[in-house]
This record gives sequence, structure tokens and C-alpha cells, in this order.
Amino acid sequence: MNLFKPPNNAMKKLTFKDYVLQPEKYNLLDVRTHLERNNFHIGGIHIPLNELPNRLSEIPTNKPILVYCNTGLRSARAIEYLKTKNLKVNIIKLKNGLSESTLI
Repeated sequence: MNLFKPPNNAMKKLTFKDYVLQPEKYNLLDVRTHLERNNFHIGGIHIPLNELPNRLSEIPTNKPILVYCNTGLRSARAIEYLKTKNLKVNIIKLKNGLSESTLI
């Protein structure tokens, strides 16, 4: 166990219900596959998890980044990776991903 790496439960999280109250406060980052994105999305930039290392420069950092996927697992991985890159922005996970929204 790496003592310097926070567990997933230490990540900042935001529910979908809280997000829709103030969507303008966040830059969205969708880390799902192209197929998932084409089927449904809530906006934001789309960078599949496997493409993230090569596309970091595309992520806007002028507002907190709200990372989402379907269930929250890939977004947690994305956040762990982004934290190693020392971005000067708050990075937040959409709690339970899009599965918690009533839109899909």
C-alpha cells in the first residue's frame, strides 16, 4: 500500500443533482469511450481514459474539473492520474457517474 496515494474515498465528489444546480461552475471531462459518448453525454470535453496521457493539454483549467464516466470507476482512475500531473485546478469526481442521473 502506498501511503502517499490517497484512497479513492478521499477524492472530492459531487452528486449529479448538485452539479445541475450550478453547471456553469465546472469544466466537464468525459472519460468514457467514443461509443458511450455518442450514445449520450452531458457535455464537456471528451477524452477517453486511454487517451488521457496524450491529450492533457486539451483540458481547460480555468474552473474546477468535474470528471465523469458511467459508474465512477474510470473517472476515479482519471483523477488519480491527473493528480500526478500537478494541474493547478480542483479535480472532482461525479459521484456514481452518469448512473446516478435519471437521464440515461
